[in-house]
Amino acid sequence: MAIDPTYSFTLIGTNGKTTTLRFQGVTIDEGTQGADLLAAAVALEALRDELNDVTDANVDAYSFSVAGTQAVGGLPAAADVFEEMAMQLDITPSGEAQKLATSRIPAPSLGLFLGTDGPNRDVADINDADLTAWVGVLATHVLVSDGEAINGIVSGYRRAKGGRTS
Repeated sequence: MAIDPTYSFTLIGTNGKTTTLRFQGVTIDEGTQGADLLAAAVALEALRDELNDVTDANVDAYSFSVAGTQAVGGLPAAADVFEEMAMQLDITPSGEAQKLATSRIPAPSLGLFLGTDGPNRDVADINDADLTAWVGVLATHVLVSDGEAINGIVSGYRRAKGGRTS
């Protein structure tokens, strides 16, 4: 799989003002997605190191992104992105009162809910294997709120998101 990374650098000056540089990277094809992403990260570091040598500003933030799509075969048959599951996640630090954070899943799969109609249509099945796997991956790789870790899912429900025009 080849990728076409975009590199971004935010520089900050003495007065606290910032400016951003963005560059379209050359295509990287190391044979696997993991190797491609590692090569892009190495390129990002090389660009940052050399940018530091040619500017008096501080490189305040830097990142790369990769545009991609999984829309193989066209659009999905039934995926309303204005409908979402709002999950209440436990982010309680050890020994403190319960603290929750909300995370969302756009166009949630019907199998993530307790039922297909009636009151259970809008209640998440927090024991669903796919949902618990998703929350597990979130807990492993991301922080929420003020940098708290995710301990698990407490509840979830279906809701409509603003922005629907038809």
